Amino acid sequence: MGKLLLLLLIVALFFVMRALIRSRNEAARAPRRSQQTAERMVNCKHCGLYLPESEALVARGEHYCCEQHRRLADR
Repeated sequence: MGKLLLLLLIVALFFVMRALIRSRNEAARAPRRSQQTAERMVNCKHCGLYLPESEALVARGEHYCCEQHRRLADR
């Protein structure tokens, strides 16, 4: 009975070590966040919400978070 428990413990340890090695290898292959460039954040002229510049609407040099806020600025 003792030998069977020892064998099960060794098999379990093998699978745990294998999982740790795989996760470490996958993490090494994943691109690092620091290598990516951050996008400039701008704030909506109407409500002050910060959003990525690529998602902002631009009118007369000002940034807006949605069409409604852009229209409200026209008034």
